[in-house]
Parts: sequence; structure tokens; C-alpha cells
Amino acid sequence: MHKKAKKNTQGNKMNKEIKNTMSLQLQLTGTYITFCYTKKAYKKFCKKRFNILSEYQYLGVSTEFLNHNNINYEIVIGVDENKDVYGLKSTVVHELSHATSQWMEYYGFNCDELRSYTLQYLYQNIMPFLDELLLKDYDVSIEKKTKEV
Repeated sequence: MHKKAKKNTQGNKMNKEIKNTMSLQLQLTGTYITFCYTKKAYKKFCKKRFNILSEYQYLGVSTEFLNHNNINYEIVIGVDENKDVYGLKSTVVHELSHATSQWMEYYGFNCDELRSYTLQYLYQNIMPFLDELLLKDYDVSIEKKTKEV
């Protein structure tokens, strides 16, 4: 799902980290792209960072935010939990593709190679973070099952 929101943000400072989120800055434009794993993390990040309530009904979302005061453009990606790890990761790639398209359109870039490198950069940085979160959840569920036996 592709979603646009224009709202004044809280300035340039990145807010204190919220659980299950990570932010990357694209060096070419300085744009921050934040990945939120779970609807709860997405909602909490948007509330804290932009002071708006933003939710989504599907598996994932890529939302653009523009601060009119200092022309600060940001993208927030939200992906909900999914027990099917391949379904989850394909949703992440889907939303990363939207984010890349949104970023390129906003800045007027029209280059397939730039699109490919940007998508690769986002994937390379977000997937290890997601894998870490999934392994943590997996270890906790194994630990719970072991204690129950």
C-alpha cells in the first residue's frame, strides 16, 4: 500500500528509538527512511515523531511525511507480524519498493540504476535488523515451550 501524509513534524531531531524500529539516512538527499516492524511500532513512531495517529489495515505501508517549515522529507515503512517468514520478507521488499519509488518521485530522479542501488541498500540494512528481531522472538518462544515441558 502506498500512502501520503503531509503534516508538520517535530523538527530535525530523530526521536528516542522506539522498540522494533530502525532509521536509515539516504546520503544523496539526507532523507530518513524508518522501518517499523509491527503495527504497534509504526503507530507509536508516527505519534512520537510527527504527533499524528497513523494506522494501516493491510500487511504493510510506506508513508511519506513532509515538514513544511524546514522542508524535511521522511518516509516511514510499517510491516506487520506474519508467521510465514517468506510472506513477511516479501511484504518488506514490497514496501521497500514503494519507499524507493516515493523517494525517487519526490526528488525527480529517473534512473533505473539509482533505483536498484537504493532498493539494495535498504534491503541490505533492514533485513539483518528484521532477522535479529525474528530470532529474538523465536528464541523466546522456544524458551517458553521448553519451560512448559
